[in-house]
Amino acid sequence: WYGSPLAGFRNIGIMYDGGNREQKCGELSCPWGMPSEPVLYQPARDTLACYLRTEATMLVGTWQVGKAWRWHDTTLLLHPSSVITTPHGGLLAARQLTPVREHSSWKDGNKPARYDTSVVLYHVEGNRLRNVLTLPGSKDCGYAGLCAGQTPREFVMSYYSSGKAPAPCADVYIATLAVTS
Repeated sequence: WYGSPLAGFRNIGIMYDGGNREQKCGELSCPWGMPSEPVLYQPARDTLACYLRTEATMLVGTWQVGKAWRWHDTTLLLHPSSVITTPHGGLLAARQLTPVREHSSWKDGNKPARYDTSVVLYHVEGNRLRNVLTLPGSKDCGYAGLCAGQTPREFVMSYYSSGKAPAPCADVYIATLAVTS
């Protein structure tokens, strides 16, 4: 959307509607699952980028003025929460889900995979991500925030984790990170 309260707002387009037109999926067919939790940032003056969580993977999309959104599958099961652009490139904070095994707590016979979670910092390299650091955390955790620190290579990250807290509580952590590459 763009515009102003006085002149009104116009929709400039849908970033991602859950379908993949190249595969000619029907209106309700979502090859990667329903989209949620978009994290938008601007890697260059004429470019917008977005990390988008789905049930099956995390997508990265890019958009340049006058062009359509282009989406790429990262093949990573991540829930993005914040991106910061640095002089050394971009950094992405995300909750990472790792399937570890099936559990038998379901009475209907379906055994969905159980996931371990952690908060991870990635270095953004175009449409690829390079793992920089996995922070301590377990059970339900994530929604990390990022901001600049005291030096150009230092960043402050906040996140929550319920791994050590009694249910239904969670602990909130603040970590100071030095990124050297």
